[in-house]
Amino acid sequence: MDEFLPPRKFNLIDFEDPVSIGQVADSSEYIKYRYSAMKAMENAKSVIEEVSKEYSKLVGRNVPGLVEDFMCDDADYAIVAMGAWSGDVREAVRRLRGEGIKACLLKVKTFRPFPKELIRKYLSERRAVLAMDRAYSYGLGGVLASEVKSAMYGLQVPVYNFVAGLGGQDVRPSVVVDMVKKLREGTLQEEVWLV
Repeated sequence: MDEFLPPRKFNLIDFEDPVSIGQVADSSEYIKYRYSAMKAMENAKSVIEEVSKEYSKLVGRNVPGLVEDFMCDDADYAIVAMGAWSGDVREAVRRLRGEGIKACLLKVKTFRPFPKELIRKYLSERRAVLAMDRAYSYGLGGVLASEVKSAMYGLQVPVYNFVAGLGGQDVRPSVVVDMVKKLREGTLQEEVWLV
């Protein structure tokens, strides 16, 4: 790991030599800083992909950058998830495939910048999408589902939201299998909470 990461040049909590992080600007300059930050965030997508390839070579295995797909080539139904429970979703996809249901997992590895182009690429041909959320924005919906819906705007692919796992609640692969079956049957509501 030391070969891959650059040496740290300063400590943010050095009281002898403090550093200010963030922009300090008057109102006439502020928009320029925000625009610059937006451009840098968009540029970060290609940097993340490049660094992912470089790191993959170093460790001798594929380490995906912005997203990781699992069995998405021929899938009818996609499950979009982030973080640790993606392993449980991967198992759910295996079980669904074993029952003849063509499901896949699209794991979002980088929330900001949000990989909207890759979301559209991987999900545009699906019959339906189930976005799994452990975070919820009251008055709007699941955080991941909201971003996926925004990225899918204009496409005729319905996006459903499954909110679960809040507070550390366990979500078993069997629960995910049941949600996809309901999605396939057309009985799943647009937003479902596991309570």
